Amino acid sequence: MTETVGRLVTLVGAVLSVAAMAQTAPTVAPFPLDFSRGDPAGEADALRSDFREQIRKAGVQLPSGAELKAAFSELKRTDCDVENACLTAFATKAGALYGLYASVDIGIKVTVVTGRVVRADGKEFGRVQALTAPTPAKKTGAVRGLLQQLVTELKLGDLPPTRGTEVVTPAPADAGVPAVVAVTPVVPPDAGVSLPPPPPPPALDSPLKPVGIVTAVTGGALAVTGLIALVVGRGQALSSFDESGALRVGADVMAAQNARTLQGVGVGLLSGGAAAAAVGLVLTMLAPGESKPVVSFVPAGGGGVVLLSGELP
Repeated sequence: MTETVGRLVTLVGAVLSVAAMAQTAPTVAPFPLDFSRGDPAGEADALRSDFREQIRKAGVQLPSGAELKAAFSELKRTDCDVENACLTAFATKAGALYGLYASVDIGIKVTVVTGRVVRADGKEFGRVQALTAPTPAKKTGAVRGLLQQLVTELKLGDLPPTRGTEVVTPAPADAGVPAVVAVTPVVPPDAGVSLPPPPPPPALDSPLKPVGIVTAVTGGALAVTGLIALVVGRGQALSSFDESGALRVGADVMAAQNARTLQGVGVGLLSGGAAAAAVGLVLTMLAPGESKPVVSFVPAGGGGVVLLSGELP
């Protein structure tokens, strides 16, 4: 009877111990072991199984094989080797708080193992950059040893079992000396300070200004050319025609015609150039700027005069 009661107490204690461990042990979902280079001699599945067992022995809980397989199928991502978001999505789909990624690079001379642990909210809790060992003839021996070392260095058993339970080790305080915490007061940005108004936005350049300048310069050049042609043609015409406009006796007919033609061309160039220069000035004054043009109409006999005032750039 006493022996039976003792066995019952032992069984109850074991059950309670398992239940307590289930409540305090973190849950870790190991991503399928990635062999980035090298052939583990057909033992990839065996190494993955051994790796999961090593993780379990570190004092953590693992989802079932079916849950891990389903999470991997639903993930549909191939960047868990570099992106923590991929690893957190895998952990969430597997129903675990942490995701673990490890890769094995089996070189001709050296085998390298890397790994990291990321919580489902994206916070990284451990990373091992590179564990190396010479690659022996039986490659799997080196891989198993490095994976065991990786599990040890990641300290999986020390992971917080739930969110918000991170263990914070306070800094040692000197005995008998009260800690002094410096607090910087937060002053609102507008407390008692008059800020100047923001500067006005810069005026946008208008295409009217360059077009007006080019037009005015070109028109002025044409007007000057026309004036010169008119003066030269007028001088030639004085020697070929009298005051009544008749051809002088003995005058060269061809020279007289050239003089008239030159005067006509001069008048045309002078008129067109003057008009183009005026248009250019108008466009320049109408271009947006600090000075605004003023247009006014002044009545005059038989019509009116339009006055345009402004400031040239």
